[in-house]
Amino acid sequence: MIFRNRYIRLLVAATSLFTANRALAQDDKTISGIWGNRLANHQTAELSPKGTTSMFIVHYFDQITANGISDWFGIYGTSNIQMGFERTFGKNFAAFYHTEKLNKTHELGARVQLTRQTLSDTSPVSSALSFSVSADARNKKFFGDNFYFINRLFFTTQLAVSRQISPRMQVMSNTTFVHFNIVPDHAYSDFLAESFSLAWRTSRKTSFYASCDFPLGVASAASASPQRPKPVYALGTIRATPTHNFQVFVSNANQISLGKEYLNNRSGFSLDALHIGFSIQVKIGKGKKTHSS
Repeated sequence: MIFRNRYIRLLVAATSLFTANRALAQDDKTISGIWGNRLANHQTAELSPKGTTSMFIVHYFDQITANGISDWFGIYGTSNIQMGFERTFGKNFAAFYHTEKLNKTHELGARVQLTRQTLSDTSPVSSALSFSVSADARNKKFFGDNFYFINRLFFTTQLAVSRQISPRMQVMSNTTFVHFNIVPDHAYSDFLAESFSLAWRTSRKTSFYASCDFPLGVASAASASPQRPKPVYALGTIRATPTHNFQVFVSNANQISLGKEYLNNRSGFSLDALHIGFSIQVKIGKGKKTHSS
């Protein structure tokens, strides 16, 4: 009888310990970002699971007001397109390649996951650091004499930090530094930018977001006085599934490469500068899912 009572108490204790550990493990699940691996032309604090290959297409249409209804508010107009791939090789490392139609920009880089936010808040934020080198692949005749391959290069470093502050709301900041080996007159060669994004989930798969970039030219090798870069704004919606992330937005941006956007954006925020755009991420491969609430 005594043995049976001790056995029952031991079984109850073991069951309680197992239940507590399981609850703790549930709380320690990582939280996935609403925006997936990219938010329009920004890297995010999210990496896909190991072994996942993601394909990206980012498409900017012509200005909404350029020809009005005659070209369906820019949809039939001149477009800018970026295509690329990202492969996650380990739990915290991914490499990517992008190519852009405008200025024939090619970008090769890598991303490292630094932290992942958990439900228990043992890690309060998700963060990732990315570095890339880009090359302007237009014909050499465009640049003139005494122009070498190294002059085509520019380098981008970005730190993305995001946090889910409620089951429906997430915020993200992106700190970006861009260095150009050579720039035209009236342009900065180094940029430091801060971007802020806010996303609001309206259903399990649908969210809305707003973002703004504040680039600051910090150094210039140009012979003439450089022009200050203008802020970049975007307002859009996100439709997310385990294998797809589809974004539609309006923005005053035109170039998808962040460095080229900071270098060339002179429009600021105005109706005449707005473009309709969309971004698609398709994930190929299997991996452990993260918590999305």
